[in-house]
Amino acid sequence: MRGIYIYLGILNALDALATCLGLNAGLIEEANPVMGGLYEKGPLLFLLVKISFSALLGCFAYIKYLPETKLLKNLLLLSSFLYTAVCLLHLYWIASHI
Repeated sequence: MRGIYIYLGILNALDALATCLGLNAGLIEEANPVMGGLYEKGPLLFLLVKISFSALLGCFAYIKYLPETKLLKNLLLLSSFLYTAVCLLHLYWIASHI
């Protein structure tokens, strides 16, 4: 499961960068109201929170005594699938406006 945590951390960091690029260029809107509020307070705060989440996911990858239940693994896999779709959507939006 270590790889899933690392993958989610990387996706989260890529999502942060793509979201900032898309918001700054006026190509996208932040759908998450919490993250949208953070971005309105300042892009740097938004990036700090998102990168902190990525770092936390990276830490989870190296904690030896995290539970490895089937439910957790399935939730992580579902999250990976959905987050991959979000990142691909960001990529499509940005690429279609270049």
